[in-house]
Amino acid sequence: MSTPSTDILWELQKAMTVVLKTDAQIQSICTGIFDTAPANQPYPYITIGEATQKNDDSFDGPGEDILTTMHIWSQEAGFKEALAIKFRMYQLLHRQHQNLIMNGYSAYKCYHDFSATLRDPDGLTRHVITRYRILAE
Repeated sequence: MSTPSTDILWELQKAMTVVLKTDAQIQSICTGIFDTAPANQPYPYITIGEATQKNDDSFDGPGEDILTTMHIWSQEAGFKEALAIKFRMYQLLHRQHQNLIMNGYSAYKCYHDFSATLRDPDGLTRHVITRYRILAE
């Protein structure tokens, strides 16, 4: 593991984006993966959302316990489309820590923490929130 030159949250966001953007199935059903979606972005798409980080040091060395949230946005009637995207994300990330390649850090656990479905106030947009816990050093 090399010496970190950037914050772990940024490295994790980049790693998760790479995993999603390099998957043919995600690419076939999403119009993009963004930190912030551009104005008038066609649906469905994913945004990398909020994260929390806390120290998880052990006697062996430093560690990080991170919760990161992703948002799936759809305007398809019902939740079928958004949940299909969530399920593919689950397949790519849950217990797949080896896919998260970061500069200066190493993930040793990645697992699904929770998901929730929401109807946005506009009456058209479906919003699925999904959160993952990553343990890294």
